[in-house]
Order: sequence, then C-alpha cells, then structure tokens
Amino acid sequence: MPFLRDWRVKSIIVFSVATTAEICQYFGIYALGVTFDLIDIIMYGVGVLMAVIVDRLVFTRIFKFWAVELVGIISQKK
Repeated sequence: MPFLRDWRVKSIIVFSVATTAEICQYFGIYALGVTFDLIDIIMYGVGVLMAVIVDRLVFTRIFKFWAVELVGIISQKK
C-alpha cells in the first residue's frame, strides 16, 4: 500500500482510529476501552505529535537510512 508510506497518512489513521474508539465509548459502544474521557483524545493528539517529531526529526539524524524516503522524493522532483 504505497499511500501508507507518507507519515501524514499514518498519523491521521492512528489518531482517527483512537478517537473513533473514544467516541464509541461515549455512546456506550465499548471499543478498546470502557469509559469515555475527553483528556484521552487530547493525549492521542499529543502522542501522535510526539511520534511525528521523533520520526521526522530525531530518527533522521540518528539513522542515516531513515531519510531514504526524503531523498527519493527530492530526486523525483528534479
């Protein structure tokens, strides 16, 4: 699935699934938990942002192979 290679798509999917589960809990549908809490949705957003920061900024500096996707995109534009 080539569309899953983009970090934006992955982060939207993760946040959407977690938030949908939390909204289901609000309506009494027990999905991935039992109790609804608005703070959980905020924490899902914080977690996704932290994952994006680590993935895009930290790992690309530590692991040289992590930025291969960026190199491929830049070379295709030329």
